[in-house]
Amino acid sequence: PFRLTNLAGGAHTFLWRARDRAGNMETFRSIELFRDVTPPRTIAVIGNPKDIAVIPTRVRRMTPIGVSVTDESALRATGYSIEGGPSTTYVSPFALTNTAEGSIRLVFASTDIFMNTETTRTLLVRLDETPPITAFSLAPAILDSPVSNLIRAGGGYIYAVDSASRVAGVEWTVDG
Repeated sequence: PFRLTNLAGGAHTFLWRARDRAGNMETFRSIELFRDVTPPRTIAVIGNPKDIAVIPTRVRRMTPIGVSVTDESALRATGYSIEGGPSTTYVSPFALTNTAEGSIRLVFASTDIFMNTETTRTLLVRLDETPPITAFSLAPAILDSPVSNLIRAGGGYIYAVDSASRVAGVEWTVDG
């Protein structure tokens, strides 16, 4: 037996043949080998709903979080943990169903069949389940009476505030 431990990563052609004591030599035989010394690369894939325009990305409990892995050979396993919890083998996208609102740290890494393991990666997200709050204010000088909400004409203002995320929009209707 012998080992090919000093081969650089990548493709190699391994050749061999035998010769007898009379000097007869067979023709070379060969096999193409690929030595994988590169660890996998895992990236997080965040489903919807989400807000990626801010850092960290805002997500909801129902937002699916998955991974995408690339490797030169074949994947052995991907593991992840949520907020320093136990490592879990990744099988399919998961949600943060039992996690409190706020900043969440997800840690993940993959290993290929040759036991090349990538450096642990971290994803920070902010779990936001709190809806925005709105307030209505009538425009100045359109009140019919200072003690009622009877308006002559004009309109008002709707203010929206969200302490955890950005307000995406405000909807309103009259008599609807």
